[in-house]
Amino acid sequence: MHQFTTRYLKVLLTLLIGLGLYTLAVVPAIEPGRVPQPEVPEFSRVLGGERWWRDFFPADAWQIQDPKIIHTNQGILLANSWTPVDATTWQLKPLTMILPHSKSAR
Repeated sequence: MHQFTTRYLKVLLTLLIGLGLYTLAVVPAIEPGRVPQPEVPEFSRVLGGERWWRDFFPADAWQIQDPKIIHTNQGILLANSWTPVDATTWQLKPLTMILPHSKSAR
């Protein structure tokens, strides 16, 4: 029994050392580097609770009432309603895309 325990611990220690060396030496060599996150555009920082796009629509438009907002780095999507089609697809209707170009576009 003592011999079994000794051999078991030797193999376990060897395995743990091997896994540690693999983690420290091999993984950093084969894993891709971290991708830097893109800079958040200026209009994203300004968005906050202010809906600066209100001036683009008539006073009774659904975009002003209570739209569902999807905010991305490229722009803003306004939807009146959305429903899931499947696990990765949503149907947004009606949909308005706002793609600001610069500070002067607001």
